[in-house]
Amino acid sequence: MRHLIFIILLFFAACNFISNGKPVVKFPVMQKVVWELMQSDDYYIRISLSDTNLKGKHKNIEMYEQIFQLNKITAKDFYTTIDYYEKHPILFKELMDSVSSLSKKENLTPIRPLIK
Repeated sequence: MRHLIFIILLFFAACNFISNGKPVVKFPVMQKVVWELMQSDDYYIRISLSDTNLKGKHKNIEMYEQIFQLNKITAKDFYTTIDYYEKHPILFKELMDSVSSLSKKENLTPIRPLIK
Protein backbone atom coordinates (compact mmCIF):
# COMPACT_ATOMS: atom_id res chain seq x y z
CA MET A 1 0.00 0.00 0.00
CA ARG A 2 2.82 2.42 0.83
CA HIS A 3 4.45 1.70 -2.51
CA LEU A 4 1.22 2.47 -4.35
CA ILE A 5 0.83 5.81 -2.56
CA PHE A 6 4.47 6.65 -3.26
CA ILE A 7 4.05 5.82 -6.97
CA ILE A 8 0.89 7.94 -7.22
CA LEU A 9 2.61 10.89 -5.52
CA LEU A 10 5.61 10.48 -7.78
CA PHE A 11 3.34 10.44 -10.82
CA PHE A 12 1.59 13.67 -9.81
CA ALA A 13 4.90 15.34 -9.00
CA ALA A 14 6.25 14.35 -12.41
CA CYS A 15 3.17 15.78 -14.12
CA ASN A 16 3.89 19.15 -12.58
CA PHE A 17 7.35 19.22 -14.14
CA ILE A 18 6.19 18.25 -17.61
CA SER A 19 5.21 21.24 -19.66
CA ASN A 20 2.53 20.72 -22.21
CA GLY A 21 2.46 23.66 -24.52
CA LYS A 22 4.08 26.95 -25.20
CA PRO A 23 4.14 30.18 -23.23
CA VAL A 24 0.91 32.16 -23.37
CA VAL A 25 2.61 35.55 -23.81
CA LYS A 26 5.02 36.00 -26.73
CA PHE A 27 8.70 36.55 -25.93
CA PRO A 28 8.98 40.24 -27.00
CA VAL A 29 5.87 41.18 -25.02
CA MET A 30 7.10 39.22 -22.02
CA GLN A 31 10.46 40.95 -22.24
CA LYS A 32 8.79 44.35 -22.24
CA VAL A 33 6.40 43.47 -19.40
CA VAL A 34 9.16 42.10 -17.16
CA TRP A 35 11.23 45.24 -17.77
CA GLU A 36 8.27 47.51 -16.99
CA LEU A 37 7.45 45.54 -13.83
CA MET A 38 11.04 45.89 -12.67
CA GLN A 39 10.90 49.63 -13.30
CA SER A 40 7.61 49.96 -11.42
CA ASP A 41 9.04 48.04 -8.46
CA ASP A 42 12.05 50.34 -8.40
CA TYR A 43 9.80 53.41 -8.56
CA TYR A 44 7.49 52.10 -5.83
CA ILE A 45 10.38 51.32 -3.48
CA ARG A 46 11.92 54.75 -3.98
CA ILE A 47 8.63 56.59 -3.48
CA SER A 48 7.47 54.49 -0.51
CA LEU A 49 10.70 55.25 1.36
CA SER A 50 9.91 58.96 1.32
CA ASP A 51 6.09 58.80 1.43
CA THR A 52 4.86 56.78 4.40
CA ASN A 53 1.24 57.15 3.24
CA LEU A 54 1.87 54.58 0.50
CA LYS A 55 2.86 51.80 2.88
CA GLY A 56 0.17 49.17 3.17
CA LYS A 57 -1.90 50.52 0.27
CA HIS A 58 -0.50 48.09 -2.30
CA LYS A 59 -0.03 50.74 -4.97
CA ASN A 60 2.54 48.48 -6.59
CA ILE A 61 -0.18 45.94 -7.39
CA GLU A 62 -2.21 48.71 -9.03
CA MET A 63 0.84 49.60 -11.12
CA TYR A 64 1.19 45.93 -12.11
CA GLU A 65 -2.42 45.86 -13.30
CA GLN A 66 -1.85 49.02 -15.34
CA ILE A 67 1.21 47.46 -16.98
CA PHE A 68 -0.77 44.32 -17.81
CA GLN A 69 -3.58 46.45 -19.31
CA LEU A 70 -1.16 48.55 -21.37
CA ASN A 71 0.38 45.40 -22.83
CA LYS A 72 -3.03 43.76 -23.34
CA ILE A 73 -2.36 40.70 -21.20
CA THR A 74 -3.90 39.38 -18.01
CA ALA A 75 -2.13 38.70 -14.75
CA LYS A 76 -3.02 35.02 -15.17
CA ASP A 77 -1.37 34.95 -18.61
CA PHE A 78 1.73 36.62 -17.22
CA TYR A 79 2.09 34.27 -14.27
CA THR A 80 1.38 31.22 -16.44
CA THR A 81 4.10 32.33 -18.86
CA ILE A 82 6.59 33.12 -16.10
CA ASP A 83 5.89 29.66 -14.66
CA TYR A 84 6.60 28.15 -18.09
CA TYR A 85 9.91 30.01 -18.32
CA GLU A 86 10.90 28.97 -14.80
CA LYS A 87 10.35 25.34 -15.78
CA HIS A 88 12.62 25.88 -18.82
CA PRO A 89 15.82 27.35 -17.36
CA ILE A 90 17.52 28.01 -20.70
CA LEU A 91 14.54 30.03 -21.97
CA PHE A 92 14.27 31.80 -18.61
CA LYS A 93 17.94 32.78 -18.82
CA GLU A 94 17.38 34.11 -22.35
CA LEU A 95 14.45 36.17 -21.09
CA MET A 96 16.40 37.61 -18.17
CA ASP A 97 19.44 38.30 -20.35
CA SER A 98 17.29 40.12 -22.88
CA VAL A 99 15.68 42.18 -20.11
CA SER A 100 19.14 42.99 -18.80
CA SER A 101 20.31 44.13 -22.23
CA LEU A 102 17.12 46.17 -22.60
CA SER A 103 17.86 47.88 -19.30
CA LYS A 104 21.39 48.70 -20.44
CA LYS A 105 20.04 50.22 -23.66
CA GLU A 106 17.50 52.19 -21.65
CA ASN A 107 20.19 53.55 -19.33
CA LEU A 108 22.33 54.61 -22.29
CA THR A 109 19.50 56.50 -23.94
CA PRO A 110 19.86 60.22 -23.20
CA ILE A 111 16.99 61.74 -21.29
CA ARG A 112 15.34 64.61 -23.11
CA PRO A 113 14.28 67.58 -21.03
CA LEU A 114 10.54 68.17 -20.82
CA ILE A 115 10.93 71.95 -21.04
CA LYS A 116 12.31 73.35 -24.26
